Amino acid sequence: TATPDMPAPAKWGRAELAPFGAGAGMRGIPGDVYSPSRFVKVAYLNANYPTKSGESDNVVRMFHTLSNVSMPEGLGDVERRIEKTVYTSCFSGATGRYYFNTYDDFAIRYASLEDATRADGNTLIECKLKRFE
Repeated sequence: TATPDMPAPAKWGRAELAPFGAGAGMRGIPGDVYSPSRFVKVAYLNANYPTKSGESDNVVRMFHTLSNVSMPEGLGDVERRIEKTVYTSCFSGATGRYYFNTYDDFAIRYASLEDATRADGNTLIECKLKRFE
């Protein structure tokens, strides 16, 4: 039976096998959100998604790939705590940009480490957020 709840641990000989992530109750449904299934899916997508030219196109590529394994509310209930993907992000080492979007706002924004105020060890670094276009 498919359920958003965590299934009970199962015994296999002397071993007790416990599920280890939200989505375990969906096992067997195509497109389940069990953690191992999501990791396999994103690895497959990443291996087969054509590489794009330029950072902008590859950022879009990355967010399309990661959106395929995000967790919307209602799919996983772990001990009465609803699981969801709070934010999605990636980082470009080439430009020092940290790209992200949130559960409630799909717009991709970024902060550039090049624009960051230098920290003296006691001060937080402040970055201006910019909208990705």
